[in-house]
Amino acid sequence: MYYDATTSTATMATPISIRQRSILNAKLPDEKECRIIDDELSERTGTEIEAAWQRLCGYMLMDACKTLACRYIRKKDQITDKRKAKEWLHGKETVVTFGEMCLTLGLDEERTRKAVEQYAAQPIGSPINRTVMGVLCNED
Repeated sequence: MYYDATTSTATMATPISIRQRSILNAKLPDEKECRIIDDELSERTGTEIEAAWQRLCGYMLMDACKTLACRYIRKKDQITDKRKAKEWLHGKETVVTFGEMCLTLGLDEERTRKAVEQYAAQPIGSPINRTVMGVLCNED
């Protein structure tokens, strides 16, 4: 149990550090930003939102592929990113799981996982290189 001076209450929750709290607060939108987001979303059709969601899932897949295929690690963050991408690929619970991404894109989860692993091992000539990377990288 700890005492939270900001709310004058005692709680059983694990306290977070001042640094963690500032990071959390910096990432959360304020009330005005939430209203703007709600207003903008309310103007979109279900089809537009679905298309945006599918595109986001495609980019998540592309980012995981690029991260796992990286051969030359120059920064410590790249090691962490690669580990997190492997964990996501193998079912770690995240905001959007690998399984949810596959479901959204209409992909078979096991076949996609194998294709991503094949791409990570040998990007040139892999099915992922000819499909996902080719389509998404040329849209920009």
